[in-house]
Amino acid sequence: MPPTRILFLDDRWIAAGRGIRREFATARKHSANPLIRPREPWEENRVYAFGSVLPLGEGFRLWYQTCLGSIRGPDGSAVCVADSDDLIAWKRPRLGVEPFGGIKETNIVLKCSGPLPLYAPTVLSGDADPDPSRRYKMLFWDAAEA
Repeated sequence: MPPTRILFLDDRWIAAGRGIRREFATARKHSANPLIRPREPWEENRVYAFGSVLPLGEGFRLWYQTCLGSIRGPDGSAVCVADSDDLIAWKRPRLGVEPFGGIKETNIVLKCSGPLPLYAPTVLSGDADPDPSRRYKMLFWDAAEA
């Protein structure tokens, strides 16, 4: 039985097909690259798209990483979110989950205040979970010192 979601790079899970043409193209950077740039005080000059992009309603949500101060400073790092309808223009929703420097309404969803930042936040969707507060799960590499 095939998995629920399939990336069609090969024909392993395709039983039959007609009128199908496989095309490959070289990826090109968008002319406005990078599409998301640091602009909030908590992003300083660092926006790392080490995260995930998942469907959200009719659009998409990006989870990305930023550093709150110097990369090895006491302020640590954060995971933020941005929303898009077209994967080109990104808006930072004010969620009020994690404040920053007296600003209560930010797009920060997780802060790591350790001596080293967390890395590569990867968000997975648990659509089947009956509890909506557990819809998303996050994995990341914690660079905390042993």
